[in-house]
Amino acid sequence: MAAVRNLGPNIFLAAAAVIACAALASWGLDDHLFWDDEANTALFAQNLTERGELTAWDGKNLVGFRAGAELDENLRNTYMPPLQYYVAALSFAAVGPGTIAGRVPFVVAGLLALLFTALWVRNLTKEFPWALPLFLLAVSPAYLLYIRNCRYYALSILFVSAALYAVSAPPGSKPRGAALALLAFVSGGAAFGSHYLSAAALLAALPVLLLSDVPRGVFIRRWLACAAGVGAAGAWILITRGSPFGAGVAQPDGHPWVERFATLALWHLRDLGTFEFAAVGLWPALALPFVLRPMEALKTPAKTGLVLVAFCAVFTLATAAASPQPLNKSDVADMRHAVALIPVGAAVTAIAIFLLWNMARAAGLVALAAVVFTNVPHFGFAAPSSKNLPDVGARCTLCEYAMEPLRDRATSTESLVRYLEDLPRDAVVFIYPTFMSYAPMFYLPELRYACQLTRDKDLRPELEAELPSYLFWEDAQIDVAVIFGPPPRTLSGPLIVNYRGRDYPLGRYQVVDSIDVYPEDRSRPEIPWHTFDPLELESVTYRGYLVARIER
Repeated sequence: MAAVRNLGPNIFLAAAAVIACAALASWGLDDHLFWDDEANTALFAQNLTERGELTAWDGKNLVGFRAGAELDENLRNTYMPPLQYYVAALSFAAVGPGTIAGRVPFVVAGLLALLFTALWVRNLTKEFPWALPLFLLAVSPAYLLYIRNCRYYALSILFVSAALYAVSAPPGSKPRGAALALLAFVSGGAAFGSHYLSAAALLAALPVLLLSDVPRGVFIRRWLACAAGVGAAGAWILITRGSPFGAGVAQPDGHPWVERFATLALWHLRDLGTFEFAAVGLWPALALPFVLRPMEALKTPAKTGLVLVAFCAVFTLATAAASPQPLNKSDVADMRHAVALIPVGAAVTAIAIFLLWNMARAAGLVALAAVVFTNVPHFGFAAPSSKNLPDVGARCTLCEYAMEPLRDRATSTESLVRYLEDLPRDAVVFIYPTFMSYAPMFYLPELRYACQLTRDKDLRPELEAELPSYLFWEDAQIDVAVIFGPPPRTLSGPLIVNYRGRDYPLGRYQVVDSIDVYPEDRSRPEIPWHTFDPLELESVTYRGYLVARIER
């Protein structure tokens, strides 16, 4: 009890933060169906539950992202980190497959990450209210949106946070030291099993903590344990699943590596703020104890904040160096690779607010209110605009998040599923782009989804002979096509689709209907791409999906 009393008010703030995070993350958790990446995870998890292996093939339908680029000759997924599928499969096995069952275990992982964040922040600096970063995470829309996805994001955050705690903890007794070394090993392996890039970036960035007051010898031993865990997980994946780096999922963009690295590094550093991962506009406050004599006593927490800024920088550079993101597909970073930095960014922001509070109470309160209720300190208002979305502008993102379940809107995924529900059972459906097939494939498994593979895919001969012809672009005989894009000049004619540089004739089409919704699914978690309320169509003649009957 004495130990609890010594924690002071932090323990109550931490408990309140966990409760608030649980409530906000669960708010409207099943309002939207899985978007395509979530559905991808759910389908593999369901196949794992029912067939006992991580296969894309369920006996009727197949998850063939980019013509099977993620799959080996046995149709097993060898590209994506596997831990997310096992976590979702355990939930499906316990309560049955579904939207809630797919998301809850990842919310739990996000809540556990809060606890590890509190522990490693306390390890690095004790002259600071260590529960404040937990509060900032609990009300961070970016954090809440990521941890409620049926995807690897929360797992990556959890195991990076656990590794930070394990390597930064004081020595203690031999049993405690052995337990922490084991935690470092397990966290490293689980981080690799959650997200390869995050694990590599973690190992690159952890040595930055030597600039703080962590015990050098203890730190090095635990860092080595963490690296051993990464290596062990990598060896297990290589032995059991094959090389995850052999699949050509990301399309080459022709840019030299140095140009790609420099561009992606700049994008990632900029988008730490614009994607609302951290209130980077407050980070200059870390310099206050070094320039204002009355604040000299706070140099230790300020130094910790600067060390964590350096950690973010190295993590970001390592991510940019290894990222498969092509430059010609976007003008922003693929921040999914950096989600593990959200707790680190919250810690730096909390230290900055603490310093401003000690300089002037009003300054600290204003900074805290600005971080919680606006996106101004994040520079979220300056996020690069998209051709599909207007500028975000200054707003209260937390307010938008809280209001979203109260606003009735159908995502494009939900509109597709609702439309396809009325088709005859066993109808062969072609959906373009093909990755939009995955949510309907999960929720409407009785339909048959065409064009998931090409004949160029290397498969075991006996397996290729087993697969039905509708799965192959070259042979598909489809009944209905649902296609995003501008309407054709005529309402009937030959349906020829260019896929990966090749034209595929799929029959003659006759447009019979349209689905007038915003075509791209904005329920995905990335800010500023996530939309919290209904979007008005820019042009009814362009936006939406065309539904065509196919005549063979």
